[in-house]
Amino acid sequence: EVTGIRVSDQDKILALTMGLPAAYDPVIINFDSAPPETLTFNGVVARLLNEETRQGGAGIKGEPEAAFSAGFQHQKPNRADVTCHFCDQHYKSECPERIKWAEGRKDNKGGTAGAATAMVEFDHYDAAW
Repeated sequence: EVTGIRVSDQDKILALTMGLPAAYDPVIINFDSAPPETLTFNGVVARLLNEETRQGGAGIKGEPEAAFSAGFQHQKPNRADVTCHFCDQHYKSECPERIKWAEGRKDNKGGTAGAATAMVEFDHYDAAW
């Protein structure tokens, strides 16, 4: 407007609402369903400020993704909650029973564990076929 170009309320409203986070989608849908001639820029700003207050601060804080990523910290599970399938006490990598079992498997490579192959040969032709 400083340059002398008239910017309509609809253009201002569109520019304002395009930059809002997803937490404001329900309010924007209400704006979209209202007849355009009933929307004023000042009315939309007032409604958005009320929505920001309702959400408890800045709109970005209201987004579930932002709240999740801000509060997420990777933590190791408590050792008391870890269950080993071999001994019910250790981490898998520290379990002495599992280590013993794994070493036994290494020793059996090339041993008796394997697959058997059988070859059957039919010398006669079945006349029924």
